[in-house]
Amino acid sequence: MKEHKEVSALLQQAKQERRCCYGTSDAQRRALKRRLHAGELVSPYKNLYADRTLWNTMTREQQSLQVIRALSAIHPQWVFAGLSAACVYGLQHNYSLHDGTVHIASKSGIGGGDEARLNRIYINRIPTRKHNGILLTTPARTLLDCAAFPFPQALPIYD
Repeated sequence: MKEHKEVSALLQQAKQERRCCYGTSDAQRRALKRRLHAGELVSPYKNLYADRTLWNTMTREQQSLQVIRALSAIHPQWVFAGLSAACVYGLQHNYSLHDGTVHIASKSGIGGGDEARLNRIYINRIPTRKHNGILLTTPARTLLDCAAFPFPQALPIYD
């Protein structure tokens, strides 16, 4: 496939920042989709892309972190919650909990245009903290959100 220099630069920058790549213009998004259809990239979340070879070497937690970092750059106002926040905080957890879902805190309900892998956790007053440049719920609130997991899977988070 013919090299698209802008896309190559986007992929390189995303690799350095340990996040997924995203296009900021229509031309970049089309070029990324072409590479996706050619099998060079994977798309773990709508409009996010990663090199297929590199992606397949990552653990589920590393993959989740790549998506969270990219979404944080696109949506700096989002407050990541639940398993997403636990992942960023580095709390021990069962990797089987990662199913590609991203959890954010929200004062409103589900939006009509939400990505299927976006889980909004309703919180009237969102307690926040910034960690590694990402806006998260506080550790105490994160633990409350993770209490929804089955006991054997939630236990390592509390340990």
